[in-house]
Amino acid sequence: MATVFLSHSSVDKPFVRALAADLRANNVNVWFDEDVLQPGDSLTDGIAQGLATADQVILVVSQAFLTSAWVQVEAKAALSASIRANGGKVLTILIEDVWEKVSPLLRDLLYVDFRNRQNVLAYREGLGRLCAKLQGGMASAVVATRRRLAVLVTGGRETWNGGRDFDISFELGRALGSVGMAMRTGVARGVDAMFARGANEALVGRGERVRDFLTCYTGKGYTRDHQYGRIIESRFSSRSQGVPELVTDSDVAVLIGGSKNTMYLGVLMLLEGKPILPVASSGGAAADLYNLVMSRLEKTFGIHFDRERLADLADVNLAPTEVATACAQLLMFLQGRSSIGGA
Repeated sequence: MATVFLSHSSVDKPFVRALAADLRANNVNVWFDEDVLQPGDSLTDGIAQGLATADQVILVVSQAFLTSAWVQVEAKAALSASIRANGGKVLTILIEDVWEKVSPLLRDLLYVDFRNRQNVLAYREGLGRLCAKLQGGMASAVVATRRRLAVLVTGGRETWNGGRDFDISFELGRALGSVGMAMRTGVARGVDAMFARGANEALVGRGERVRDFLTCYTGKGYTRDHQYGRIIESRFSSRSQGVPELVTDSDVAVLIGGSKNTMYLGVLMLLEGKPILPVASSGGAAADLYNLVMSRLEKTFGIHFDRERLADLADVNLAPTEVATACAQLLMFLQGRSSIGGA
């Protein structure tokens, strides 16, 4: 089993910690300072030993990496050892758009791109490529140990299609609740309330504590139209200012119906590099966002994503339960499971 040394700035520790866990889950032995060094150990001696015993060194390149004097010492030592060994010892991964600032010696190396790591599919693709390089094979399916996929479901407060959007929301809540997905929504009437109601029904039926799976955010002083799950008040005082936690605390958004606020939230998710699943058959802003996603499919999902997977979200002939199931299956795929039953 190959041993890799992770050279990184302390600023990037949260990302590197998650990466180390994922590498270990894919049969890569990792030298990671906070796992190896104990209080009182010599940092210099420990790192020197780690560099000497590692089969390969991974340089985690960011702005903080480039400005850290200590990390630059590690990088130079690793590059020198790689040159003496006739190359192959050093790999680079890029987590910020700073490649033009790296030294000429580093620039000669190819990097694995993790700049869009907030996107769960892009992260998994980068992890697969990195594991393939470390293990001398082709990129393949990998195990990702990161926290449960957090799914935001929100959308319209009013309906103009006979209640189809609300029915889809309720059925999707039941589907995601049945597999214990980490769910996020708001507290408004309409899609938020119907989704939360469906999730609550499924979780209670499983004997689960609803607040462990369902988190709902509310603006300060905003009237709550449901009381399901854990309800957290936003630090912002009005709906017009938005509830930023809905974006920052979610990995992927399912958007159903809606108008201006739904469109705004969908665009914010895309700007953050996070995928959205707009249910076009519900109408409203979701239909417009669906067209936007389909026009930039690879950028939205980070890797090749068969557009046929999204077709059911636009099929107005499907029953609400069928649309909800199709959406849940897509979320299972993003989570890394094979099907809705693959909990």
